[in-house]
Amino acid sequence: MRRARAWALSGLVVGAALLHSQEAPPATPSPQSAIAVATPGVVRVEVRGTRPRPNDRWQLFRRLRERPGAAGCVVAPGRVLTHASLVRYVDPQFTVVDVEGTRHPAHLLHVDDGLELALLQVEGHLAAQPLRVGGGAPRQGTPVLALGDPFLAARDAQPAASSGIVEAVLALDAPEVAYRGPVLLTDAAINPGSEGGPLIDLEGRVLGILAPLAEDRRTEAYVGYAIPISALARLQARLGQRATLGVVGRYAEGALRIERVLEGGPAAGVLLAGDSVLTFDGVALESAEVLRAELAKRSPGAQVELEVERGSGRRRVTLTLGGKP
Repeated sequence: MRRARAWALSGLVVGAALLHSQEAPPATPSPQSAIAVATPGVVRVEVRGTRPRPNDRWQLFRRLRERPGAAGCVVAPGRVLTHASLVRYVDPQFTVVDVEGTRHPAHLLHVDDGLELALLQVEGHLAAQPLRVGGGAPRQGTPVLALGDPFLAARDAQPAASSGIVEAVLALDAPEVAYRGPVLLTDAAINPGSEGGPLIDLEGRVLGILAPLAEDRRTEAYVGYAIPISALARLQARLGQRATLGVVGRYAEGALRIERVLEGGPAAGVLLAGDSVLTFDGVALESAEVLRAELAKRSPGAQVELEVERGSGRRRVTLTLGGKP
């Protein structure tokens, strides 16, 4: 009897071991699984406006921009990160389309031309899951996928994907590239409409934000790149700051008369004491209230065009706004 019981127990142990050995092994990361993980966090961003921003550095594929729009990444509930090239109007109006095809109005929280990033706040419930962020800097040769809406051709609210690798992590010498740090150079196809979408690894984690193609001065070739997702933390740190002009002045005869330019401020080397600033991005500076309202629409790091009267002549100058808490 004892021997029979022992055989029964040993049979149970062997059976359990066999069942365990037949369990499916952990899934190997693949492009299909990565796309499935990331797709719920990728949205289309449409933008409309009446007046283009002056000195728009992103001039490539201008004809396509008659139907302006691209992609975006959901980084928190109701918040969408995209590329700064979408903010090409002085007063942009945004619509975010989620994976269910639902359209949501959105407004601009912050744009930073130097980081090439813009952050939007969506109104209403967004059917999307925030994307996971990759840990650490990717290395050369890392397999990646670029998710976006190339040529704005997607009709089912699902992003298109292209595959490649991280070719290099380096700083580009190109007039279209405002980001001064190392970017993620990739051979994954990036077409107009893809900018603002995520560059992901095979785990579905975001490594960077896709940018428009840029022409490298050294090679005279167009290259695809992404802004490292680590720049998002810098963007969020600047959210609490307000834009400043860096001058002391008074209003007279429908213009801002500069009395003093703050040393080391954004206007240093651009404006002079005695200048009269007539317009701010095309808006007449008739009062302090007008200037405050225009600054409130912009963020530190944004570029603005000023019409300035100096002596007997007039000129247009470009100034990068500063910031303070």
